[in-house]
Amino acid sequence: MSLMNLAKGKKARIVGFDWDYDLQGKLRQLGIIPGDQVLLLRVAPFEGPVLLEVLGREIALGRKIAEHIIIEEIPCELP
Repeated sequence: MSLMNLAKGKKARIVGFDWDYDLQGKLRQLGIIPGDQVLLLRVAPFEGPVLLEVLGREIALGRKIAEHIIIEEIPCELP
């Protein structure tokens, strides 16, 4: 499933990217690689960016880029 399908406040693991090599390189420069866990913090209104937490850092991505990040949701752990 795409990162854009993740609900706010949910965690997921990045599985891969379904776009060209240039995008993969840019995401790797931001520190976003397959296997990383992400937390969706916010989706801005009016087609604004998506705010993620990756390895303790907040990263804003455009929606079109987020659509091409393939994830698997991490189930909630109950205390």
